[in-house]
Amino acid sequence: MNILPFLLCLQPILSRTSLRQLAIICEAIFTLTDPITLLSISRLTSTGGSYRTLQRFFASTLPWLNISWLLFHQYLFQADEIYLLAGDETVVTKSGNQTYGIDRFFASLSGKPVAGVSFFALSLLVVKQRRSYPISIQQIIRTEEEKAAHRKRHSDALLSRRVFAQRLRPSLECGHHCQNQSQNSETKQGESL
Repeated sequence: MNILPFLLCLQPILSRTSLRQLAIICEAIFTLTDPITLLSISRLTSTGGSYRTLQRFFASTLPWLNISWLLFHQYLFQADEIYLLAGDETVVTKSGNQTYGIDRFFASLSGKPVAGVSFFALSLLVVKQRRSYPISIQQIIRTEEEKAAHRKRHSDALLSRRVFAQRLRPSLECGHHCQNQSQNSETKQGESL
């Protein structure tokens, strides 16, 4: 299987070396049945797809948004279709602290912040076909300033909840005590009648 002819539309934005490496990697990924790792890809690649070459390829900065757009425009775009651009953030839970970008992010499925990594994806939605084509996926990395601001907001919110609970507690106790007194007085009035 030779995928290089399908990737020739990327010539304006990729060097010949990157284009050849991408073709080798794609061919290996399409034939993989095991989990996709650098090692499993390097085992299935032909000449020019060593483990070190793969490391260099994925460490290089490539215009992935432009690559995705060119492939979509070349092979999937139809002028008579209606397209929508949609963005969504997703959180993948992870344990430990060695994963790059691990932090606490709000997960709507859990309804609370969880330890994990977060990604923001932009997709083109084809309305009639009810399909989604991811165009860009970026990992969300918080800076130290953002983390500090988040911690401050979180601690301020906890403090305000505690203050509110302390102010509310006497009225709740009084309400409970007053409610018992009113029930007792109603009982006594009922007995006297």
